[in-house]
Amino acid sequence: EDPDSDLERSMNYHISYNFPQTPAQPPLDQNDYRPRYSNEKWQRTKTWNMKERRPFHPCIHAGSCADANCRCFREQIFCERSCSCSASCERRYSGCTCKSKNLPCSPNKGCTCRAVNRECDPELCRGCGAAEALDPNNRYREGGACRNVSILRGVTKKTLLGTSTVHGWGLFTGEDFQQDDYIGEYTGERITETEMSRREVVYQHEDTMYGWGLTDSNIDGTHAGNRLRFINHSRDKKVINCYPRVELCNTIIRIGLYATGPMKAGIELFFDYGYSDEVLKNFKPPK
Repeated sequence: EDPDSDLERSMNYHISYNFPQTPAQPPLDQNDYRPRYSNEKWQRTKTWNMKERRPFHPCIHAGSCADANCRCFREQIFCERSCSCSASCERRYSGCTCKSKNLPCSPNKGCTCRAVNRECDPELCRGCGAAEALDPNNRYREGGACRNVSILRGVTKKTLLGTSTVHGWGLFTGEDFQQDDYIGEYTGERITETEMSRREVVYQHEDTMYGWGLTDSNIDGTHAGNRLRFINHSRDKKVINCYPRVELCNTIIRIGLYATGPMKAGIELFFDYGYSDEVLKNFKPPK
């Protein structure tokens, strides 16, 4: 078996993932191939588990995914609209069925996309108003459109960099926050596990670390990240005031941070890094 990951092959050997052109598919009828989300088999697959999913590459073959034993079938994930399998493939993801009223696709509203840790797709989720929410003309209008396109929409809350009460720099709220408000996306260089291990030696010497581990890769926010890398760690549930969500956004795995509840301006942000006790033994707890 090839020891290199998909990301390492692409970065080290400059492998192109430009797939050959395939005949156009007929228009899709959502009622013909909607996957059976209530079936427990999808809950046991990797389609919703972003900690185990590898980078997505669309399948390209004739016939069914099971007969072709394609990557989507082997990885036990949904086929996406960029896949070239049959339009009637029962593995194709077809979006949520939420309706554009009463804050659709909000947390605890039963949105299918949220259940499988992905943002709504404006071309598939046609009833929740995802397309309207992503329309540039509606960028700063809340309205009744979809509430599950925050990363794709890119409208963040105001935050301020300042001296932390814990260690070095910290990130503070720059305006009043409400529960589940989108704070921003954790960004940085996407590098391999091998490269991250090499950099960790330097970062430990500098007493700093801005890496975020994903399957087959890491996001290093040290040089190419944004201010969200300055959010400090806490395990105290009384102190934690934001939480991360690793989501599939247009077939790309991305990380968003959200408010756990209402906050006034000027509050320092904390979330649980998920580090082991050995790593956290020298961490200073927040007051």
